[in-house]
Amino acid sequence: MHKADEVETVLNHMVMSFRSKMLSLPSKVALLLASKDDPKVIEALLERDINQALIELAEYDPTMFFNEDSDEEVEIMGDDDGPKTNHETV
Repeated sequence: MHKADEVETVLNHMVMSFRSKMLSLPSKVALLLASKDDPKVIEALLERDINQALIELAEYDPTMFFNEDSDEEVEIMGDDDGPKTNHETV
């Protein structure tokens, strides 16, 4: 289990990174596409860059944002529900 604020931080970073990639797409491909006449070529170029962004999103590694020292000590409460922590979990 992870603390809710850690999950929120990772998801926010992941979404903002993807958003940035998508927003930069028009300026990245505009000049390249302006010289193309064939709609199939334009489609293929757009697909290539969109797929690259989607692959980057799929391969996102949240562990690069977690410090090994930030492991939370789990405190056992008297319940049979398993370990409990002092933090909200997701």
